[in-house]
Amino acid sequence: MSTDRRGPGPDHDAPLAAPARLLIRRPGPQELHPGRTHRRRRALELALALAVPLLLVLVWQLAAARSWIDARIYPAPSTILADGWDRALAGELWPDVAATLRRVLAGYLLGTVSGYLLGLLMGSLRLVRAALEPPLDALYVVPKLALLPVFLNMFGLGEGPQIALVAATVFFFVWISTMAAVLAVPAGHRDAGRVFGASHWQMFRHVLLPASLPAVLVGARIAAGVAVLVIVASEQIAASAAPRTVKPVAGCGATAWTDPADLARDRAPARCVKGAPAPRPLREHRTLTVATGTLNAEYVAPLRLAVARGEFAKEGLDVRLKVLPTPEALPLLAKGELDALWAAPEAAVVNGVNGGFDIRWVAGNFSPDRRSRSGLWVRLKDGQRAATASLDGNRLGTMIGKGSVIMYPMTTSLAAHHADLGSVVFQQLGSSDVLTALTGGGVDAAWLLDPVWRQVDGDRAYAFLGGQPPGEPLGGALYGPNLLQRDPDAGVAFLRAYLRTVNTYFAGDYKADKAFTAELARLLGVDGKVLVSVPPLRMDWEIRKGTTDRLQRAYRAAGVTKGAPLPENRLVDRSLYAEAVGHRP
Repeated sequence: MSTDRRGPGPDHDAPLAAPARLLIRRPGPQELHPGRTHRRRRALELALALAVPLLLVLVWQLAAARSWIDARIYPAPSTILADGWDRALAGELWPDVAATLRRVLAGYLLGTVSGYLLGLLMGSLRLVRAALEPPLDALYVVPKLALLPVFLNMFGLGEGPQIALVAATVFFFVWISTMAAVLAVPAGHRDAGRVFGASHWQMFRHVLLPASLPAVLVGARIAAGVAVLVIVASEQIAASAAPRTVKPVAGCGATAWTDPADLARDRAPARCVKGAPAPRPLREHRTLTVATGTLNAEYVAPLRLAVARGEFAKEGLDVRLKVLPTPEALPLLAKGELDALWAAPEAAVVNGVNGGFDIRWVAGNFSPDRRSRSGLWVRLKDGQRAATASLDGNRLGTMIGKGSVIMYPMTTSLAAHHADLGSVVFQQLGSSDVLTALTGGGVDAAWLLDPVWRQVDGDRAYAFLGGQPPGEPLGGALYGPNLLQRDPDAGVAFLRAYLRTVNTYFAGDYKADKAFTAELARLLGVDGKVLVSVPPLRMDWEIRKGTTDRLQRAYRAAGVTKGAPLPENRLVDRSLYAEAVGHRP
């Protein structure tokens, strides 16, 4: 008889556990051929690293070729490569590359060395860290590009501000990473160094440097990439802030510039000799789209003739004139869809600039001949003379709205005859109805343009009260960001061709030449007899000082502008036509 000596418990009657299953995994390719697998993985990674950027470049090229993007602002990669190749062959690329590398390396070394030394010091000494960390933290959050004007004031124009900006940017990356790395060195490492009697130099060389070096190198690597970004941005900003080089221009001497403050009625307009300024073709051909309210007005004649006689083409420009009203053209000009606008600084322009549009009036068009009677006419009542005629309470007919530059000479004429914009009744009429309304008694006064005023000139029942001030252009060329910032060389070339056209064909009484007048009539699509029935315009590319102030006063009186008056430098830029004639302010 056998005796079971196992005590009671939960496993007393439990069955024996089943044997574990043996799992067998066959070795994969990476175990069988580790070298080949590693090479394939590296090849795939390299292919992806090359294919993705290449695909993006191809999409960019296609977008530019199909006009999905504006190639003037985002040129195709092929265009950039071709331009770089041409500049390299011409010897222009490498000096610029060397200058950029010199600036970025100098700034990087200054920022790295100073950031590392200070980070090491602040990480090692608690009192130094307590004293310097708060002000440095405050400076760290300041956008570094915002410091460029400060450095420009400190170091002047040149390489100094750009090197200082790169150094300031790099400094903070290296300082923070170094200080954090030193503070993260385990206390046990420091204690071990002290136990073995390490000096400060030995502690740095054998403990702090090896332990902190990986983090310091990471910070330096990040700083290197940021340094390149900063130098590119700073060079662009500094280039736009630096004055353009102005060289003397043959044929454009003292008579090519007059004092902008000279408002004399008999001031002779600026002139160069015939054929000057000479063409200076752009390195790359450019197409410019210029909007204008009409192609038939005489003030557009210099542009039409410059296109017809190839003056723009001599500069490497293909100028295309497009008819657009100013209110429609302004937003397109501000967005860069138009390059220039041949118009006037109307109230819409002032409101646009006040609203953020980057637009400037860069050249004048004409001032009236002293024989001209284009302007405000009044039908005289019994016993009235021009000098004593009062316009207070009169009905004034005009085809021009209150936002036009004509408001400036109109308010001047009204004030001379005991009236203002609020004391007359405006009636806006069609161009063919203004004269009819005046002669038929529908209005008491009217603003008559060329050549309509000829119909009442000499009739004693009517009197001319005033028009555009002699010697003061009220319109001309307006540029947007394309020619002001992105391609000022093309902006100067456009004005150079315009000025050369004026000096060559419109310098004097151009209407005395019958053949030339006939050509103008054909270009403008007008009757030659009508064209010669009024005096010639005094083509005048200069902008008078204070004109935009006087215009804004008239606009405010008419209630058509908003916001505070703009200073002249927000509306006017004389530097481009000054460069075209070689004038140094």
